[in-house]
Amino acid sequence: MDNWEKYQGLNTEKLIEEIESLNKKLFKLRPGTTMYTQINNMLSEAESAYRDKLEIARYKNDDSPDILEIGTIESETYTPDYSNENVVDLVARSYIKDLKGDVK
Repeated sequence: MDNWEKYQGLNTEKLIEEIESLNKKLFKLRPGTTMYTQINNMLSEAESAYRDKLEIARYKNDDSPDILEIGTIESETYTPDYSNENVVDLVARSYIKDLKGDVK
């Protein structure tokens, strides 16, 4: 974890220099060796820290609004009449109708 803390403490220019240095060291080593694996892991951590710093900088410079205004919606609310007389009348009519929908 000490490399991760080191990379987090560097600014972007120093971090780029560190990535270039690790790449040069990596190209001198034979793949498959333990030293190659260790340098490769260090390079991955440095690149990850660099991407994090770029995303943080992009987030700080983001001027887009937090809420997107898409317009207004007009609506009309209809509340049916649920008085006793209307409900009884509607229920009675539904029982009286035949299959064709005609009132008997």
